[in-house]
Amino acid sequence: VARVRAAVPGALVAVPAGGDVRRVPSGVLVRDEADGAWRLPLTEAELPRQSEDLEQLLLDTLGQGANLGLIVRPAPDGSVGEATAQRLADLHDNLAAILDVDLVRAAEVQASHTHSEAHGAANVQDGDPLSAWMVPGDVRRCFLTCAELPRTVLDTIVLAEPLERGACITSYRLQGLRDNLWLDLHVGDRIGPRRVLRVDPSDYQSLRLIVTDATAAPAIASIEAYAAPPRVHIEAEEQVFLGGTRVRFFTSHPSAVVRYTLDGSEPTRASSLYRRALDLDQSCVVTARAFTGDEPGQYSATLRLRAYTYATLAAPVPSEPTTAGLRTRVWDGPWRDLDQVPWEREPVVDRTVETIGPDGHADHEGAVQRFDGYVRAHKDGIYGFFSPGAGHVRVYLGDDLVLESFTGLDRVGEVGLQAGWHPLRIELIRAGALRTSSVQWRGPSLSKRPFLPRELRRD
Repeated sequence: VARVRAAVPGALVAVPAGGDVRRVPSGVLVRDEADGAWRLPLTEAELPRQSEDLEQLLLDTLGQGANLGLIVRPAPDGSVGEATAQRLADLHDNLAAILDVDLVRAAEVQASHTHSEAHGAANVQDGDPLSAWMVPGDVRRCFLTCAELPRTVLDTIVLAEPLERGACITSYRLQGLRDNLWLDLHVGDRIGPRRVLRVDPSDYQSLRLIVTDATAAPAIASIEAYAAPPRVHIEAEEQVFLGGTRVRFFTSHPSAVVRYTLDGSEPTRASSLYRRALDLDQSCVVTARAFTGDEPGQYSATLRLRAYTYATLAAPVPSEPTTAGLRTRVWDGPWRDLDQVPWEREPVVDRTVETIGPDGHADHEGAVQRFDGYVRAHKDGIYGFFSPGAGHVRVYLGDDLVLESFTGLDRVGEVGLQAGWHPLRIELIRAGALRTSSVQWRGPSLSKRPFLPRELRRD
């Protein structure tokens, strides 16, 4: 934790009190009532397992407001698990690899306005957060150009306003010069003390920051540009499939090549070279890494594929259940994690409901609700389960955990089912009031929607 805090100031902060919430690409932000800051709280279980996903989660939150950062809630005894500590240490190392050589340091920097010689444009490339480029007090629109960048592919830009001035800039545009044409790389409304931006990887000749509005005279403490190691993304037409699926790889750098394995092992320079889309018809673990020359990229990407045949689809129960609805039970918490719930405790609610939705006794923070019964698969095929609501949710088909979802993380769990009735169990912890169904599904000839009463029964 200390290493991450040293590498990225403000990345990890204290757990805030309750308050308002809003969404960002990777989760739900919480406004701390004490200081008005927006933060992203996560339990250890909610931390992404992949280092690249954790890094993106941090970049999605940094710069969104004062003191905003990724919060890791410790366990009740105050400890942070060994695996979590390792992921945070990996995050530090990954960011250090990305933020290694600042390409702006060697650039020629020019500005449209300058307050004084002591606050010239060169201050943005001196590495000193206390010095800054400033403009005269009556200026609100201005620009700064970093020309003659080293000829390399860059994809990460860091912007920062001086800490002592706060966030004055309220509208800006970042552009890159490529093939003598200025392209918009990012348009934003806040920079603040640190803003990390991912842009389309390319060989940009120059960068230009245009400030279009501010509450006071704009000032920039630093502009940095980096060439992150090449990355790879795996895209499959279907991850759980009947028959076959097609897999493609995409890299972040135009000059990189991809090597891959199908057994989950880490790709090396001797692994298979990707040339065209792969047609796969067996369960496997696809792992890929981008290479520039003989140098491997920083991350490998992994995708687990599961193949079914009609013979291997999960079989339904032999006799059709006859009682409509599901059994629902409620425990009046609060808890943060389903592993903490004492299921043997007497519930405050134990009754039958027609469909899956919030019970009035469970519609508050930390309440636990559980549904037991059967769901009817209309046809043989692949079914997907979703949890668009807030909270920690688990969906079981028989003894198989099909879906585990957390607040703000949009996930799908898929399984192959034969037509008929299948044992269903849903466990969830509320994260705030919820008025709609917390689980939806899709399947053959079935668009994504909540369960219908005629699709649910119990013993």
